[in-house]
Amino acid sequence: MNHFVTVLKKELIDILRDKKTIILGILLPILLYPLMTFGLSKLAESSMSTSNKTFTVTIKDEGKSSVRDLLNQQQQIKIKIKDFSDAEKSLKDGETSLIIEVPKAFDESVSKEQQAKIKLTYDDKSQDSSMLKSTVSNMLSEYSQQLAVKRLQAKNIDASILKPFNVENKNISEIKSGNDAQTGMVQGILMMLPSILVILILAPTMGIAVDLCAGEKERGTIEPLLSTAVSRISIVWAKIVALAIIGIITLSCTLAAMGISFKMMLNGSEIAFVNAKFLLPIGIVCLFLILTVGALQIALSIYARSIKEANSYLSGVYMVAMILSYVPFAFDAKSIAIKYFHIPIMNTVCLMKELMAGIFRLDHFVIVILWNMVYTALAVLFARYMFSKEEVVFRS
Repeated sequence: MNHFVTVLKKELIDILRDKKTIILGILLPILLYPLMTFGLSKLAESSMSTSNKTFTVTIKDEGKSSVRDLLNQQQQIKIKIKDFSDAEKSLKDGETSLIIEVPKAFDESVSKEQQAKIKLTYDDKSQDSSMLKSTVSNMLSEYSQQLAVKRLQAKNIDASILKPFNVENKNISEIKSGNDAQTGMVQGILMMLPSILVILILAPTMGIAVDLCAGEKERGTIEPLLSTAVSRISIVWAKIVALAIIGIITLSCTLAAMGISFKMMLNGSEIAFVNAKFLLPIGIVCLFLILTVGALQIALSIYARSIKEANSYLSGVYMVAMILSYVPFAFDAKSIAIKYFHIPIMNTVCLMKELMAGIFRLDHFVIVILWNMVYTALAVLFARYMFSKEEVVFRS
């Protein structure tokens, strides 16, 4: 035990001397979450806002109908009406955002209580075009409703006949804010958050694992360490635990920054998952994840002949981890299939998605913990095996 502690202290001192560890493990999460929550929120608000934009609209309206007057008089958005010889080409080129085609006899058809048709042509590859189409479509629907009401009133019919029932919406989500756009942005971030959290936890450990084994090979310090009275299993555990400690520091800073950022963003509103019921289970499953990936990284790093070769191996591990963490990205937290809770990394992300939705399933939690314990044991045994092979440790 004393030997293990001695090697662990030595590894932690070496790790913390590296400024990259402090930057990636501690400073990056603290800076990233405020930037992500506030920065992305502001970008989304500015891109989705219509108040400071002037949209170009092309109207094909030979009859100079009331639709043109309706667009000129409305106050919802700023519209600039401009005619083009080839309207569809202008729409593809982005010179106009929407083409409105109004039949020549539109006003006459309306006055005769006949049905008229207005055609909206837009480009769904353009955010402005799609947004403008939706706004103008709602505007025309309201105008259509007003005309229908006038027709009924002219016939002395109660206009309420057009509304057989009303629909009342009630949201039971615990993530609420006065700003709907901001709340929607938070919901979007929450979809990505479990995947980002896993990647951020594992990112700093890759470089450290390379230095702990392949780096020592290149510096020639691995031989003196192995020649001491310290057993190889103690060395393996010391390196894995040192890696895990950095991962835990990263996890703690990440969760703290995440909670503070969201609470500030939502003006102090309570968020379902920023509490001990969420943080404790996530901390436990992430600890096993860190140990599993850390042991695998240590095993591959000791197998590598050089730092360059180790980076190649661990980049592959990191890529696989990234893919597995992003597979559940679009899963509905309330209907995740049980099979995904058996797959490494993916099961941790799925469990986080459930907890962020306010769902705590004991059976899912136990499955994830048991599998992560199995994966950790296998990874540690693999690392121990690699350290026990002389042809691997002294491979050059």
